[in-house]
Parts: sequence; C-alpha cells; structure tokens
Amino acid sequence: AWIGPASDTDDEAALEALAVAWALPGAGRLWRTLVHERQWAQRVGVGVSAGRLGGEVHVTADVRTGVAAADVAAVLDDELARLAAGELDPRALARAVERREAGVLWRLDGIGRRAAMLLTAELTTGSPAGVTRGVERARALTVDQVAAAARRWLAPARAVEVVTRPGRGDPST
Repeated sequence: AWIGPASDTDDEAALEALAVAWALPGAGRLWRTLVHERQWAQRVGVGVSAGRLGGEVHVTADVRTGVAAADVAAVLDDELARLAAGELDPRALARAVERREAGVLWRLDGIGRRAAMLLTAELTTGSPAGVTRGVERARALTVDQVAAAARRWLAPARAVEVVTRPGRGDPST
C-alpha cells in the first residue's frame, strides 16, 4: 500500500487506469504474471481509494501456500521498474479507459446509483459535473502520464507491506 493522490486529479485517473492495466483478470499484466504464468497467487487486485485530501493505493495478492511473499514483492518491484521505464501496453491503457466509461454508464442505471454518483461528484469536486471530468481525464491519459504518476506515488521505498497468514488456532478466541 502507498499514500495516494486526492480525488479529481490527473494522478488519480492515471493510477486508476494502472490498476485495471495490472489487475484485470485474464488481461492485467500483474494478474497474468502472478496468477496465470507463475501460478503464485490465486487472485491479484489493485485499488485506488481517493478522497478530498488524499488517498491510498493497494496491491493485494492471495498467495498460494508455499510461495514466499518476498518473491511476489520482487515481481511487483519488477513491474514498477518496467512501468517507470514506460513499459505499459497502450491497449491496456485504452481498455482501462473504456472500463471507466462503462462504469460511469452502469451507475446511471437506477435512481439510487445515479444519485450516489452525483453526490460523490459534488462532495469531491464541488459540482455534479465532476462525474464527466473523471472520464475526460481518463480519455486524455498517455502511457507517459501513467508512468509519471506511478513514479510519483508508487516508489518501492514508500510502500507499506502487510503479510497475513491463516491462523491454526481456535477461531472462537
């Protein structure tokens, strides 16, 4: 996990696109490496949670028994280095932008979801028009902008790593 950018910023849009490019099941580069190719994890997720004052970026992996957490962390460090060098597939970025647009359209279905989306935009951006600003930011993204945001926010030295292991004790205590 890392401290992340505030909502309604270019860096938030860039890191959200990166989250999809890395963790989309079947297509995300980090997902493919850890789940499909090396079979070190059962699931990989990347999430960006942004608020008015700042946010968080989380990478999670459900690591298979017998796989060292350090090995998974080394893969993540390698992916960060590749990204910093500008190695992000433009098709992955385009897929992420399309998914963001689809998410906005999906939330327009149903009055409750629509109201929640407009309220969130009002609270985070000061205007219901903030709904479209996020999509516009995503559409304008380039691979270089995503790489720059990752360099700014996802430095390996600034990461907080938490490893949890299932307990073997009595679950009632």
